Amino acid sequence: MNINQLLSYFWSYPNPENYRASWAVKESLVLKNRVKEAEENPGLGIAVLSTELALQVFGKQSSSDKIAGSLQWAESRYPVSSPVDIVASEFSQRLAYGIVQLRTESVMPYFDTFIDAAFDISTDMYFNPDDYDWVEGISMMNQCHKIFKEKKWFLDGCQDTSVFTVLYAAELLDLYIPTVTNIPKRNLFIERRANALSWLASHNLRLWSAGGTFAGSEILDKLVTSAWIVIRLSRFSALPLPEWQDLLRNTMSQMVSYAENEETWAGADPLLRYRVEARVAAAASMYIQKIDEPHGGDVANRYLAGWQIWWEKNDLDESQYDLATAIAVMQALMPYGAMALLPIVASLKK
Repeated sequence: MNINQLLSYFWSYPNPENYRASWAVKESLVLKNRVKEAEENPGLGIAVLSTELALQVFGKQSSSDKIAGSLQWAESRYPVSSPVDIVASEFSQRLAYGIVQLRTESVMPYFDTFIDAAFDISTDMYFNPDDYDWVEGISMMNQCHKIFKEKKWFLDGCQDTSVFTVLYAAELLDLYIPTVTNIPKRNLFIERRANALSWLASHNLRLWSAGGTFAGSEILDKLVTSAWIVIRLSRFSALPLPEWQDLLRNTMSQMVSYAENEETWAGADPLLRYRVEARVAAAASMYIQKIDEPHGGDVANRYLAGWQIWWEKNDLDESQYDLATAIAVMQALMPYGAMALLPIVASLKK
């Protein structure tokens, strides 16, 4: 599909009759080719991308009803007023929900309760020796908390936290900090954002990895994870320099090296390759738009040029597309500002 068809597909996507209740799908299921299941049991990560695209391409007024529908769907799954458990498996989804609210300027009631519960930035932990077999210095690794009476943020005692959880935590803080008027609290949030970014940087071993998405294919996991993180980081107000500039340049170069190597795709399903390459191309495009850095930009530009030729020869028809891949392809093809000026956008808004 060309860019006009992709925009039309995207704009018509929310459709409860076809299990498409919001601009959200579960990315891990999409990448496993379980698209219908991804639509029926969405996750909020893609909703971050889709609502951003809607706002920047179609505008706040035209997108308001569809964004409201997405938020209503999310509220049914992750009520803002319900307790936030920072060690629960759904914690990253709750953070993504907060990002959608802040980015769309559609903050729900009780949001302050949500943010304070997640980032207050602490949890009162009371150790009861009757509850555990005590060994001096033992830690509850499964809960990522230290077992003594102390206030700790989830990063302080957790070694196995998902990179996506930390990424969303940092992004939520990046968005929330400008709204905090209390100076000591604002400084605490700034410190926590720096903490999250530092943790995230330390877990980049040439590329980021989340694990578990592709059985037996660590490289594909690294490509998808790193592409997602680069795309999200491109939305931050600022990143520490020069450390992050160097890190992202090296990450982009490593991603391109793997993506251009045919051995990476040996035995891979062509549809999976298409989906992964689209995400790498989207990361390259967002990287170029965000960071004016010659070497990394050259690598990303070269990859994008080659990907576009490959895309034109290997594009999917509409029946093979999914929401996440459609957004990735659009991000790779054109900046949001240029997309917004296309005649098709005005037509679709009507």
